[in-house]
Amino acid sequence: MKHIKIIFTLTLVVLTASVMVFFVEALTTPIIDEYNIEQANAAKFEVLPGLVANDLKDLNPTLSDFSNTSIEELLIIDGKGYIYTAEFSGYQSKIRYIIGIDLNGTLTGFKVLVQGETPGYGDTITDEEYRLQFEGLSTTDALNGDIDDVAGLSGAPITMGAFRDSLKAVMEFHQSNYEGVVIESPEDRLERWRDEITVVDAIFTDVSADYTMDDTVIKMEIANDGTDDVAVVYTVQFSGFVTTGYVEYLISFDLETNDIIGLRVTHNDESSGIGSILSDITFTPQFDDMLQADALNGDIDEVAGGSAPITYSAFIDSLEEVILFHQAIYQVAARADNIEVVNADLLLAFPTGITFTSVYTNYAYNEFIGNIYEVYDGSNVLLGYVYYVQLEGRDDDINFVLGIDIDGNTLLIEILYSAESWDAADEHGTYDGNSGEFPDTVWIDNFEGVSILDLILDPVDDIAGVSTTTGSMLEAIEEVLQYHLFELVGGAN
Repeated sequence: MKHIKIIFTLTLVVLTASVMVFFVEALTTPIIDEYNIEQANAAKFEVLPGLVANDLKDLNPTLSDFSNTSIEELLIIDGKGYIYTAEFSGYQSKIRYIIGIDLNGTLTGFKVLVQGETPGYGDTITDEEYRLQFEGLSTTDALNGDIDDVAGLSGAPITMGAFRDSLKAVMEFHQSNYEGVVIESPEDRLERWRDEITVVDAIFTDVSADYTMDDTVIKMEIANDGTDDVAVVYTVQFSGFVTTGYVEYLISFDLETNDIIGLRVTHNDESSGIGSILSDITFTPQFDDMLQADALNGDIDEVAGGSAPITYSAFIDSLEEVILFHQAIYQVAARADNIEVVNADLLLAFPTGITFTSVYTNYAYNEFIGNIYEVYDGSNVLLGYVYYVQLEGRDDDINFVLGIDIDGNTLLIEILYSAESWDAADEHGTYDGNSGEFPDTVWIDNFEGVSILDLILDPVDDIAGVSTTTGSMLEAIEEVLQYHLFELVGGAN
């Protein structure tokens, strides 16, 4: 009985508190709403100088929704200008702001009305330093993102990125409706971008059906200048952090040099201020006339990478994939004349071979592989393969041959050239730590006489103290083994 009384008492307390909260909210909400309205009306006089009370009598509110923002109110003041009240989603809250534009298309003021962002981060959008920069800015400058980030972008990329998107939407609406600016349609923008990354007025031919597209490289077009084929344009698609959407871009290669001409992001579902920055005007121009080797080596300014590592990483993976796709089609025949290796060196990797036949031109290009040989016995029976591999070590290039038998097992690795050397390193794997010359190390024994799959699934460890040399070796060997499987060399599976 005592427990029942306690439960009853607690229930009564909760109900009483709930009723009190309800009545307090009912009493205070109208007061708060009235205060917010007063503040918003006062802000209108701040953002459009010269406004007087009578101007507020004859207003013409117009509502318009955008994907990332909404124009809650538009006040048109005859002979003076326009006042927009807009709202967008920041990192933690809805943010409502007001902005004034005079009849010359110049921003006259900006003020945040409501926000609930993190103090010291997203709420920097309310800072006086940030607010004052908008006075005197043209709608064109605002539309093009010519806005100082102040402290916001590094500390609150989502909030500031979303604000940029919102402001651009408002400026685009204003220019289209009140400045006579014809806003570029998505179709016209795409056509302009295709011209920018090829040649003006190029003739495009879709050749996707002639090649095997995949989930990343989804379209392939040849650009002709009216006389010659000058470039190839790939449409590339990948998923970033926002798994319900995707990012899509165009990338073009010069058919003479095979280097990148340009890259333009055509679709981006990533979060405002984070992955969406891949579309930023500060990111894509770096790819104009970029050497293919620089792109593969990661010589890319991240821009968005620090705040969008998942999206940026997925972008880099897609970039590498489309480059390799391009190499496989256009650079197999044009690559640096397959390096010829004498039989004596090939025998070091496959001692039972009698004849060796180069077959590299039948397969895709790979930066580590200088040539691929089929190995036959005296009865012309295929025994396996020898790869001639070249890579960059710590001090110099390293060249070696690697034998793989018909069953998918490695045979021998033999270093043909290396100027690598080191002092005694910590023992790691089966390395004994005493060899002065790299070709003498027994660490290489780890890769010999082992199934390719086993090596891929259970990689050999690096050697502490010589990570540049052995790390490069590990990368090259793993690349060759995966190449042998995925390119189905000799029907490998």
